[in-house]
Amino acid sequence: MVGFFPWCATILIGAEALALNSIVTKVVDIRTGDDSRVESAHLILARTNDEWGQVWGSHKEIVNANGARFGGNRLEGAEPPKIDFTKNQVLAVFGGLIRGVAGYQVIDIKHDLRNDILQLKPVYLRNTTSNLITLPYAFILLSSGKRPIQVDMDISLNRTPEWRTLGTYAPEKK
Repeated sequence: MVGFFPWCATILIGAEALALNSIVTKVVDIRTGDDSRVESAHLILARTNDEWGQVWGSHKEIVNANGARFGGNRLEGAEPPKIDFTKNQVLAVFGGLIRGVAGYQVIDIKHDLRNDILQLKPVYLRNTTSNLITLPYAFILLSSGKRPIQVDMDISLNRTPEWRTLGTYAPEKK
């Protein structure tokens, strides 16, 4: 009977890991750069084609105070990339007007008892003394998990991370 418990515990832990794996959020892909047209720092989680089209449109075009639209960055194409929103969602990270940031990278995605925690870090231009003003962004394609997503940014300039929570998104209700 002594050998039964460890074997049973291994099966239960394995089953729990499989169940958790089906509900947690995973990073599928990332596209990042420093030439967005969005001038304010913020996050948006797009879960539908309409939301994604609005996010992509704001990234690609400049809208002045009168509502007139001007062509924006055409390097990536005018149409938003196709996303299967039955399986995925897109987290858009806009850095706003900032000096020396070339984009963002995903450091890790952790899973605590309540949230899936997406950890990001700015990617700096090679010349760290650069005064170049950029408009960094990242589009992070995430699997559609069933848990809240917390987005944390490492704001330190040294090797010791300093995490700041940028936002938390509740899971989509279906």
